[in-house]
Amino acid sequence: MRRLLGYVRRAVASPTAVPKHASMPVEAVLDLPLIGDFSRQGWPDWCRAAGLAREAMQPRLHMRDTVEAIAAAVAGLGALLTRESVARPWLDSGALVPLPGPVLPSRWSYYLVKPKGRRLKPAAHAFADWLMAQAGELATAPTIAGLSAKARPARRR
Repeated sequence: MRRLLGYVRRAVASPTAVPKHASMPVEAVLDLPLIGDFSRQGWPDWCRAAGLAREAMQPRLHMRDTVEAIAAAVAGLGALLTRESVARPWLDSGALVPLPGPVLPSRWSYYLVKPKGRRLKPAAHAFADWLMAQAGELATAPTIAGLSAKARPARRR
């Protein structure tokens, strides 16, 4: 088993919800309505990483999935803690802005798992090597806020 890559979670919001986001203190993020999805890493983890004594802070608005949660944040309904890679198109377009505070490395990662005691066929071995190389490029490429340009979704024209 070899680790391919992980991801990070960051707090984001619509610029209309936080017009002075660049100068707001970290504690002020918790004054916003908090949006959550059903991720196992959420606002209490963010509070701990920020050194805030509000670990029990829970979202006021729960969404079924990340896409709905991002739509709620874009609509200005509050702050969202989300995977940066998923929010990247909205961050790039300015529909969302990063909020001050910690960027949480995920507790979970993606791994390449191969059978023990068996040799891979040449095609499977070539694929595994290619996959590891792609993951290595993503992990070491120049980033904006920790995310490689290669990891960004292609834009439709």
